[in-house]
Amino acid sequence: GLTHTDPTVRAWVAGRIARRGLVGAQEALLPHADDPAVPVRVAILRGLGTLRGAAAAPLLRRRLTAETVDERVAAIRASGDLGDTAALPD
Repeated sequence: GLTHTDPTVRAWVAGRIARRGLVGAQEALLPHADDPAVPVRVAILRGLGTLRGAAAAPLLRRRLTAETVDERVAAIRASGDLGDTAALPD
């Protein structure tokens, strides 16, 4: 799952969790938002956008200034999915 040694597997699992949208999916993804692998962090951000849970908004706002472009883009898109216009630049 999300603790697998292979980051490709972790990213895939994050996407599957979000697409299934089961109760507790957001809570399953949030603790792994600081994964050491960029593709996993991006998959989690995208997944949080798919789930559209308000609890993800603070994390997404922080990731708007992430080090990597992929994370910033994922955070912008996910914030839009949440309808969190306060997170977007003027």
